Amino acid sequence: MEGNDASRPYHPKRPHRKSRAGCISCKTRKVKCDEARPTCRNCTLRREKCVYVNKSPPSKAASLASAELIHHTGLAFRSHDTPASTPSPGPADVSNANLIYEPMYMPAGRNINDMKLLWHFTTTTHSSLNSWTGAEPRVTNVLRHQLLEHALDNPFLLDGVLGLTAMQMNFVGQSDVSPSLAALYRARAMCGYRAAIEAADPATFPALLVSSIVVCGLSSAEFRGPDAKPLFVLDWLTVWRGIGLIIQLTQLRSVADSSLVVLFYRPQIDLDETPIHLPSNLLFMISSIRAEDPDYPHVKSYYTFLKYLGGLYRGLATEGFGPLLNLRITTFLSFSTVEFIELARQRRSRAAIIIAHYLVFVKLIKKIWWMSDISDSEIRNISGLVGLGPLSEFMRVPKAALGVEDDVELARILLQNPTWEPPRQSDKAITWPLGDFVDQDGKPVEE
Repeated sequence: MEGNDASRPYHPKRPHRKSRAGCISCKTRKVKCDEARPTCRNCTLRREKCVYVNKSPPSKAASLASAELIHHTGLAFRSHDTPASTPSPGPADVSNANLIYEPMYMPAGRNINDMKLLWHFTTTTHSSLNSWTGAEPRVTNVLRHQLLEHALDNPFLLDGVLGLTAMQMNFVGQSDVSPSLAALYRARAMCGYRAAIEAADPATFPALLVSSIVVCGLSSAEFRGPDAKPLFVLDWLTVWRGIGLIIQLTQLRSVADSSLVVLFYRPQIDLDETPIHLPSNLLFMISSIRAEDPDYPHVKSYYTFLKYLGGLYRGLATEGFGPLLNLRITTFLSFSTVEFIELARQRRSRAAIIIAHYLVFVKLIKKIWWMSDISDSEIRNISGLVGLGPLSEFMRVPKAALGVEDDVELARILLQNPTWEPPRQSDKAITWPLGDFVDQDGKPVEE
């Protein structure tokens, strides 16, 4: 036997490296894994989710991702542990492991931290872009899916989404992302947005439409922090007006035929009826303008904008609290007229007083975080602008709302009725759609 064994030729095994850190799918199938991240070759070919066991210390790939972020942006994320994922069906020996679910796709030029922000957007931040999110699946689906599809094809929208998400994380006190990085995303988004408007490429129109809403949230950063701009709300009207201008640029039909149209629904406004719901003091503030007053040539512009504000008073008095009133409040500034915007930019006291009354309505919005904390500080700023002159008496209602958070109390202040109670909801439930695709006169657009 020994002689026979000695006569056999010796064939050494080819040197190879054991795959000890392969993905769970390859381990289960007992095939060699190339350990590529985020998705190994086998999982890519089989179109399967690639799952790796999270080991300590952190993997080399994770360290490289962090180094890349610091190198390219000069801004560091605070290190933190990846939260344990919910165990998914799989082999018994890994059912309780701390798993990392690697994404199947990462846009070029992006990193793992961008993907974390995108995940946070789909789970949380998206709901701040529409007051009807959560109650209506179609709106939620557009924000969580169609919006991201356009974002992955248009970097300016993707930067806007990442910037808004980073801002929200800062707003709620999460230290995962630095304020400087949020500012970087915001600056890139605004620069790309302006460039896309100038290019006017039809291929980017859907992304431009969504960006016009995202930019409203991004620009709210001017209200906060040490560099906050007093009276920015008077310039904010221009940003909201941009939604209508983008719709004009991209052509009405392209919006109406798109699934994105649900993001642009607004309640109808009967401008012939709304004036009867306005407070008498606001009407008097305009009707009492004398011929020698610098505001006299603008009486019509003031009165026109007041009629839109009357829609909020009517909604509060007759419909009470709810999603319909919230939609009226959040879309109100999109009806801003060119003439009134210019008066606001000129810091005219009467324009500022009208906006101060609108800011009291904004205090009723609790769901949209980037609108929820701007009212009190801006009402104080407007009060300072108006001063102690004759027009100061028209600031009585906004100043009375300072520090008040209870919705019923705010409504009583707005309606100047200390005994007001919310109207009983009718037996007919409020159903979708709350609004229509309406023009700047508050009337439905004819198809």
